[in-house]
Amino acid sequence: MKKLNQKYIFALIILLNLAYSQNAKWGGDVHRYINSAAVDHLPVGMFFFKDQRSFLSGHASDPDRDSKPGYYHYIDIDAYPEFLQGTLPHEWDAITALYSEYVINNNGTIPWVIDEWTETFSNLMASGDWTNAWQIAAELGHYVADSHQPL
Repeated sequence: MKKLNQKYIFALIILLNLAYSQNAKWGGDVHRYINSAAVDHLPVGMFFFKDQRSFLSGHASDPDRDSKPGYYHYIDIDAYPEFLQGTLPHEWDAITALYSEYVINNNGTIPWVIDEWTETFSNLMASGDWTNAWQIAAELGHYVADSHQPL
C-alpha cells in the first residue's frame, strides 16, 4: 500500500510540474495584450500608434511562428560573470570578442535582437516605410516582452 501511495504522489508531482510549466508561459494572449496596451503609454507625439493597435496586437506573436532561432527569445544572463560585475558589453562586436557565437547563442541573444530591431524600426520610420515599420514594431514588442518573461 505504501508503495502504491508513493507512485500516486510521484505521478501527481510530475503532472503538477507539467501543468505549471505549460501555464507559466505567457503565450500569444499576453503578447497581444502587451502590444495593445503599450500604445497607451507612448509619448503624446506618438499618438498615431493608437491607429495601429489592432495590427500591433494581431502580429505580436509572429516571432513565435517565424523561422528565426529560439535563442532570439531569451538570455541566460547568469552565464555571464561580467553581468554581475556591471561590465557585460552591450555591443555585439564587444560580446563576440569575449565569447564565441556558439556560447552566446546557447545563452540567448535577446538584448542584441532588441537592439537590432530597434535600429531597424528607427531606420524604417525615418525612410517612411511604415508597412515594414509596423511589422518590426509588433515584433519588437514581442521581444521586449519576452525579455521580461520569467523562464
